[in-house]
Amino acid sequence: MTDNIENLSSSRTGLPIDSARPAIPEMELVERIGSGAYGEVWLARNLATGAARAVKIVFRSTFSDERPFNREFEGIRKFETISHTHPSQLALFQVGRNDAGGYFYYVMELADSVSASGPYRARTLRGDLEGGR
Repeated sequence: MTDNIENLSSSRTGLPIDSARPAIPEMELVERIGSGAYGEVWLARNLATGAARAVKIVFRSTFSDERPFNREFEGIRKFETISHTHPSQLALFQVGRNDAGGYFYYVMELADSVSASGPYRARTLRGDLEGGR
């Protein structure tokens, strides 16, 4: 998969570009590519370079109270530096928080796509296991 997604636009997903999408500085959220218990992962484009990135958005509303949300944020904030020192970890490029919007986020290296052509589909352990050993 190329690291540049200049030809992708938000209109590709059929979702309007509006305030419903979380605001991430210097990034255009292109397509939601995953979700889990705490938030969502988006395929994004860096507005300055055109580079493809993944953005994880963790929502405060998914936690019972502020303490575990803050603990998760602090853990990611501290991990950012470590992520650049080990080859088995995806590098984190940016960590931020939007308290008014009720979320924190981190911008990271985009993992491999299942397919080199067609829409981006993240390679996951679940997908690997469904394909057999």
